[in-house]
Amino acid sequence: MGIKEYIRANEKTYKSKKNVKYLFCKAKNSDKLIVTFPAFSARGTPPAYYNIITLQHCNCYRLYI
Repeated sequence: MGIKEYIRANEKTYKSKKNVKYLFCKAKNSDKLIVTFPAFSARGTPPAYYNIITLQHCNCYRLYI
């Protein structure tokens, strides 16, 4: 499964006044959490999840917002 397919299958939306899409990746035997935020994107372009590939081998929970 590629990154795009993984995101499509696992992305969720936190419902609020302003809905927030996020991706949460679980870890085994870890008590650490990394939270990442996207950089500003061009107007009309949706934000993207950065560092997914960079952090994929970290044994910690990862939250991409």
